[in-house]
Amino acid sequence: MIPSIAFQKISRSLPSTLTQIRSLNTAFVGVGQMGLRMCRNLKKNSGEDDRILVHDSRLPEDLPVGVEGFSNIRDMVFSVNGDVDVLLTALPNDVAVRSVLTEFLETLSVKQSSSKGTLFIDVSTVSPSTTIDLHRLVTETNSKHIFVDAPMSGGVAAAEKGSLTFMLGCNISDSNDEVNTINRVEDVLLRMGKKVIHCGNVGMGEVAKLCNNLALAVQMGGICEAMILGEQFGIDPIILSQVMNVSTAKCWSGEVDNPHPKVAELTGSPAAHNYNGGFSLELMLKDMSLALSNGGNAEVSFRDEPTFPLSTNALQLYRMAYNHGYKKRDFSVLYQFLKGQTKV
Repeated sequence: MIPSIAFQKISRSLPSTLTQIRSLNTAFVGVGQMGLRMCRNLKKNSGEDDRILVHDSRLPEDLPVGVEGFSNIRDMVFSVNGDVDVLLTALPNDVAVRSVLTEFLETLSVKQSSSKGTLFIDVSTVSPSTTIDLHRLVTETNSKHIFVDAPMSGGVAAAEKGSLTFMLGCNISDSNDEVNTINRVEDVLLRMGKKVIHCGNVGMGEVAKLCNNLALAVQMGGICEAMILGEQFGIDPIILSQVMNVSTAKCWSGEVDNPHPKVAELTGSPAAHNYNGGFSLELMLKDMSLALSNGGNAEVSFRDEPTFPLSTNALQLYRMAYNHGYKKRDFSVLYQFLKGQTKV
């Protein structure tokens, strides 16, 4: 087994050119807010002969030119006679990822040559325990399959710009060719993002993502309260934001996804659009719940059973906002909930 330190020191950015030996057939399942934008960049940065096949329960009407949409997984796999080089999944929860991979594996078993394997890249945010189970399912079905988790960070804006960061969990021992495995994964991910950070074996990408989002949720709560306090004192929110963004309170929640509608008008973030778009409060609540429930793994126990008071209280606030009807809005809508508004 490769020590985790070997992963921690590898972090690559998008090269000037992406090389490949032959055309690729890439299947992409889950083209929602993030997935559709990622798919556009995947197509833009792929070769002319590469085929991009997508499936979603509700296919968007504005698929990129040249991207092939399918209403079901069977037709998608059969369209290339089972010759799927890469499967990307960008789905909302554990159940959806497990369901798609199970159906995909069953369909591949009918059409794919036994001498060929597929690279499975799950960019969803799910529990580490589910990820490890899925890795086992995929690799036991066909020893030539490779499964990695690569949840992403950066939000809708980064997905649009192609500047996402991917947190990679990858068992190099799955392949006899370490360099080739790393290059294959990065070649795909860097068509949609700017950085891949290796976090350890399968599941560690999800651990990194859950920790990041837990911190982000607490961070947003602090920014919301600061903006509300500033309003109560009478300072212009734009000026307050300018001060915070060049001072020690500078952070993503204040600079990129500021929850105050007046400030958001300058950046185009969700608060300027009635909190539509962005990262939904529903998904943030899911990620926080996963993180605070030991990542969904009952075998993991926290030393001395810490209570994580900041995160636990933040979780309760987001849950209350969810119950007030904000679940589909960007999670920065917490600002409105804390102000006492039940509707936006």
